[in-house]
Amino acid sequence: MQRVDSTTPPSAQAPTVKTSATTQVTDLFGNVLQVTDLDAAIAERQMCVDARTWFYTRPFKYDNGIKVDIPERAGEKIPLSQYHEDLLTKLQALKAQLTC
Repeated sequence: MQRVDSTTPPSAQAPTVKTSATTQVTDLFGNVLQVTDLDAAIAERQMCVDARTWFYTRPFKYDNGIKVDIPERAGEKIPLSQYHEDLLTKLQALKAQLTC
């Protein structure tokens, strides 16, 4: 599984919502991503959304941690911002669920 968390050293981060090793979200392409630091993951996705890049990505899956195109969806191109927006929405929903 791919981890979704921060690459910033813990000492440089504000207090965050730490999650259990089993906390997961599913991305736009069906990849199950483990979340170890929910606030940091939300902040990273928010930065990606705010960047409003004009790049596209083909649907992919993770195979032993390596991003591999999904052959059945080879003709598709998804705006990278759409991928990040979807993941951000799911992470925010997860946080709302955990903090209720």
